[in-house]
Amino acid sequence: MVHNRARKGEIWARVGDGGGRVAEVGARVGLGTAAAGATCERGADGRETAEGDPNVTARTAPTHADPHTTTYPSWALGGRGPPVSYDLTGMRHCLRSRGFTLIEVMIVVVVIGVLSLLAIVAYRRWVRTSYMAEAQDMVQNIRQAEESFKAETGGYLNVSSTLDLGFTYPAATPGAFKTGWGGNCGTCAVQWTSLAVEPKGPVAFGYAVVADNSGAVPGANVTAATSKLATSISLAGLAGQPWYVVEAVGDINGDTIYTRLIGTSQSSQVTIDREGE
Repeated sequence: MVHNRARKGEIWARVGDGGGRVAEVGARVGLGTAAAGATCERGADGRETAEGDPNVTARTAPTHADPHTTTYPSWALGGRGPPVSYDLTGMRHCLRSRGFTLIEVMIVVVVIGVLSLLAIVAYRRWVRTSYMAEAQDMVQNIRQAEESFKAETGGYLNVSSTLDLGFTYPAATPGAFKTGWGGNCGTCAVQWTSLAVEPKGPVAFGYAVVADNSGAVPGANVTAATSKLATSISLAGLAGQPWYVVEAVGDINGDTIYTRLIGTSQSSQVTIDREGE
């Protein structure tokens, strides 16, 4: 029996003598001559071996046969089907040309949205932290300046007339902005240049410091601010000796809810009220 099959520019013929011996003769299209006489035999282990033309190789099954002109050999139809083969080149082409599904696009959009939200939260936390660091540094700088002034003159310097909004410097009513340092203070008892406090740049908080060298109990010019704290502090220990109270007021997010930092000559600690507002 004779079976013909074609594969990628090759023509093959399979010849059987009915006794189990199968010979395969093939020719490569385009070579100009047919490699006649080349045979492919099946051994005892079921594998095919090719002899003759070096261009002829053993084949186990047709992979791109024409169904109109090709019939499968009897050994391929008797009890076992032809081996399965895959065209990897075609599969890679299909994968490359495949687009995105709607679910994939939605997943990407959700991921981008979550990352953007996290970035915004991290940025706001960074801004809040930097503003709070400014306020704490300035309160400590003012305290050190007051102590240096006392060491030189024997008393603290009363710079501000009152601790509260409308009396802070450089902005009388701080908000979600920064104000340069060094201008004239219209509500101050003396100018801040007398205390030798100089920040590195514009500041977001407003600052005030009230001092007394007579040992009197802090009055309304101090309690106007301390009475508004959510966390109460005691100023009773200031009476009977020279004292000062430093205040930093800020509104980082512009919602008119103010963050306040209070420092006194009585303690090195700084009280923070409504942090982050």
